[in-house]
Amino acid sequence: MVIDLKLFVRKLNLDLLFDKNSSMTNTIRVSSLFNPPLHPSLNIFERTCEMDFWATNNKRNQQGNHHNISQSEQEFLKLLNDCNIRVMKPDKGGGLVFMDHCVYVKSMNTLLNTDVYMQVIPNEVNSAHKKIKSMRNDLFLEGYIDLDLHQYLTMLAPRTPALFGSPKIHKTINNPPFRPIVDGRGSVTYGCAKYIDHVLKPLGGRGVVKLELNLSASRWAMYSEVPKSVCSEACHPGYRKVVHQGQPVCCFDCIPCSDGEVSNESGICIKCPEDYWSNTEKDFCIAKYVEFLSYEDPLGTSLAAIAVVFSLMPVGVLCIFIKHHDTPVVKANNREVSYFLLISNLLCLLTALIFIGPPKNETCIFRQPAFGLFFSVCVSAVLAKTVTVVIAFKATKPGSQIKNLIGSKISFLIICCCFVFQFILCVVWISVSPPFSETDKNLPEKTVIQCNEGSGFMFYCMLGYLGMLASVSLLIAFLARNLPDSFNETKFITFSMIVFVSVWLTFIPAYISTKGKYMVAVEIFAILSSSIGLLLCIFFPKCYIIVIRPDMNTKGYIVRLQTTVPPL
Repeated sequence: MVIDLKLFVRKLNLDLLFDKNSSMTNTIRVSSLFNPPLHPSLNIFERTCEMDFWATNNKRNQQGNHHNISQSEQEFLKLLNDCNIRVMKPDKGGGLVFMDHCVYVKSMNTLLNTDVYMQVIPNEVNSAHKKIKSMRNDLFLEGYIDLDLHQYLTMLAPRTPALFGSPKIHKTINNPPFRPIVDGRGSVTYGCAKYIDHVLKPLGGRGVVKLELNLSASRWAMYSEVPKSVCSEACHPGYRKVVHQGQPVCCFDCIPCSDGEVSNESGICIKCPEDYWSNTEKDFCIAKYVEFLSYEDPLGTSLAAIAVVFSLMPVGVLCIFIKHHDTPVVKANNREVSYFLLISNLLCLLTALIFIGPPKNETCIFRQPAFGLFFSVCVSAVLAKTVTVVIAFKATKPGSQIKNLIGSKISFLIICCCFVFQFILCVVWISVSPPFSETDKNLPEKTVIQCNEGSGFMFYCMLGYLGMLASVSLLIAFLARNLPDSFNETKFITFSMIVFVSVWLTFIPAYISTKGKYMVAVEIFAILSSSIGLLLCIFFPKCYIIVIRPDMNTKGYIVRLQTTVPPL
């Protein structure tokens, strides 16, 4: 009763505030949340009524509560509740229908289990509520509806419409059919439906309302055709709307969507899924292409062909050395270490083939350690040859005590020591943080499959150790560059180490600054160029003497050459 009183007083207050005979109150009467301050006289009236109400209520409580129905009626209602009986109005006519609740539920389920009805998902109700809210806000901002109507159309807590049945006892009393009735009160469209019913009912009475607009008979001033109802044309696919500041929402510019986003005619850009990218027109998402250095790729085919062709060179040089193994040139340059260096150089060239192809966990684990181990053997063999040349020269001096160090044992000892350290480093790397295959989907237009080194620190430690071995070899070879010509292999070792160090110093910044298959191609190029540089600088002069100038590959020529060289 207090609520009814407040609603009545509010209605009187609104009539007094807006003038009961004004066009605003006569055009449409809708509910709203607008509640202006009460007029002083109405405030006094409301307080007086409330006081009378509370006084009457207190008096009734003191006298005790009395039901407005008889004892027999109360017992009848209790019996209906205990027996689970449903009381309904019939579809036509007057009276009441008493029906077992289980029979009612079974009949309604039979009615619902047809193709006419389908179950509503709660998310659909929320989605419809958001769409209606967006349309309502746009109409309010564009000035088509006022604040009062906007609040009336707002459903703060919408619910799903309920379905119940009205029994048709005029057709049959036993198992009557039901007329389905939807209770839409409080649903998302309830306010809109009531407002539309209010507007259209006076136009057509109880008949069907049909609105028609004859555009051909309409005349538009200053226009040769029907003008557009918005400030701007709809954006084409691939573009999005940018509303003009301080102007209605229908006034906007169309700008292209960002890369990786698409749009239809709605003017809203949507980001493509992770595995997709926008096409050129930015109106459709296409699958990203997968990138890695494969044998089908022209770059991968070229590098593989270069690796295979140049791997034949150490094989050919090894055959030449084996065929002329008793000649002075082959003997004078530590024959066993030269063979070992050629085999390790061959393995270094073939290592490049492991880097080509789809990156898998198996290949990713072994390709970097294999590269580090083979190159450590190759560079340590060069270091062993350099140390051997220096020891051989020192042993020729009278009274020297290092003649016992001349031979292949000291050379292979140096190679083993250098290799063992690199081997331990690679074992620790694989055990602690092994390389693995990963997929990078953050790049535009493509998905890159590549090998993650696992631990970048261990990778650069491996490269640093190779650089240290090469630097030591370069330093010793440079200091021993003035040895007699018969033993002067250090000049060629110096050139080879300069090439090796230069290649790998330029490799590091190029490797860091590239991505995808080009990063792998940079490392393969460094492997091939440094291996070929070692092979050509050290063995090409010897092959030239053995094959083209056999007259220089004699003991007599070397003796004559030693007698003409002034002592140091």
